[in-house]
Amino acid sequence: MTTVLCVEDEPQIRAEIVDELNDCGYMTIEAANGKEGMEAVLEHKPNLVLCDINMPVMSGFEMLDALRENHPEFDGIPFVFLSALADRNDVVRGKMMGGDDYITKPIDFIDLLSTLESRLSQVTRIEARNEIDKEVMRQAILRNLPHELRTPLNHIIGFCELLLDESMGPLENERYSEYIKDIHASGCNLLDIVSHAIDLIEISSGCLLPAKDKCDIAALLRECMENAGELAGQDDIQLVGDFHEPIPHIQTDETLLKRAVSVVLTNAIQFSKTGELVRIEARFSPGDEICITIADTGAGIADDDAPRVFTAFEQADTTLTRKHQGAGLGLTVAKAVMEALGGGIDLHSKLGEGTTVDLYFPAGPGSA
Repeated sequence: MTTVLCVEDEPQIRAEIVDELNDCGYMTIEAANGKEGMEAVLEHKPNLVLCDINMPVMSGFEMLDALRENHPEFDGIPFVFLSALADRNDVVRGKMMGGDDYITKPIDFIDLLSTLESRLSQVTRIEARNEIDKEVMRQAILRNLPHELRTPLNHIIGFCELLLDESMGPLENERYSEYIKDIHASGCNLLDIVSHAIDLIEISSGCLLPAKDKCDIAALLRECMENAGELAGQDDIQLVGDFHEPIPHIQTDETLLKRAVSVVLTNAIQFSKTGELVRIEARFSPGDEICITIADTGAGIADDDAPRVFTAFEQADTTLTRKHQGAGLGLTVAKAVMEALGGGIDLHSKLGEGTTVDLYFPAGPGSA
């Protein structure tokens, strides 16, 4: 409900204004002078101020001057002067101080209501325009910034690999090699975050549409396991695949599906302890649906945290110390990808016992 602050020292006039505004659906706050009006603005943050000029303690001009000087956060609130002073100089002075309109007494309530509606409508249009401008800027940043970050990151990673290979001669100090490895790992991690962000932007904006290519699910899963082998080997994580039952070749976007599987598989490895097991299974159900299950026996997720894992930039709390930090985008990307493929993703987890993620999608004709 729209709130109007009425600052008027004459009780009878103030009561008439308040009754009229209440009858028209406004929520009205009253103040008897500029000092009370200032306190009401700070406390209630009204949508519009209707203020008399000549008042005891603090006049309307003094209230507006103090408000504009000391509380610029309220500059967007329309300020309408109400006074028996009909001299043109008073009107000009009020508007030069930042007043938005001027209504003279005796009050014509039709004129009063139309003025209020006009000023409030103007504020609504300005706010809507500002929101559009902010959204345009936000979209421009989201579209361009990740791509601008990717190029220098690729250079950083590439030169790190060149130094690690010692292609142009040995490094004289072994500690340099350790530093370069850390830089390389950090660069790869940041590049992964940027890539996730680009995926989310393209999927949510409709720019990334799934292709319909023939896909060998078993071969895709073996490739994902092979690609994750180095990461798993760092902590002796065992990757076990169980997709030997006949899985039909289907029409889907192999690149997108591989992206989703890799994200979930990487997540499972990162949240597993040394020597633990990560299992990948694929099943074909009679309802023309394929389900890929990735299960780990790692830290698990508390019930309260589970709903947040698919939200961008959210991470579930865990007592497991992670060496691989991220922005909480991985499972968000996986969910967006699977939905783009016409399927979905489910997560089941128990704290201290591990997590199981199911990626499911249709396998029928034109399933992508």
